[in-house]
Amino acid sequence: MTTRSEIGWWVAGAGLVALVVVAAVLAGRPPRTYDLSTPEGTVQAFLQAVLDDDTAAARRLLAPDVDERCVGGAPGDESVRITLVSVTATDDTATVEVRVVRSGGEPPFGAYEYTQDATYRLERTDDGWLITSADWPFPCIERIPPP
Repeated sequence: MTTRSEIGWWVAGAGLVALVVVAAVLAGRPPRTYDLSTPEGTVQAFLQAVLDDDTAAARRLLAPDVDERCVGGAPGDESVRITLVSVTATDDTATVEVRVVRSGGEPPFGAYEYTQDATYRLERTDDGWLITSADWPFPCIERIPPP
């Protein structure tokens, strides 16, 4: 005969297995790609271009009146994880906040990790969203000459 406590253990065990399965599925999912027609998609494409050292692609996502912005500075041996924190948008302007986590070094005592929040401001144009100002999470390697 099964007691209530045994049933409780079976239910708890099944719940734990379900949580492990859900966590495994979520951990294996590829990063979400946002549509370039959105502010978060524009910032995502800009940051990807920077990480890829693709100055031309990054420049296309900056507003024409931006004098110069740092582009390049791919992290080299560092590991970089960028997550979307928030998006605030009106009809013509938007603010996108991201969190950048950089890590590297040799464990156990030479490893490091630090976090920086960055804010990107955008304006909607006939050609889509363009970045008008940004906090910079990567060191500058190259300056984009004004158009």
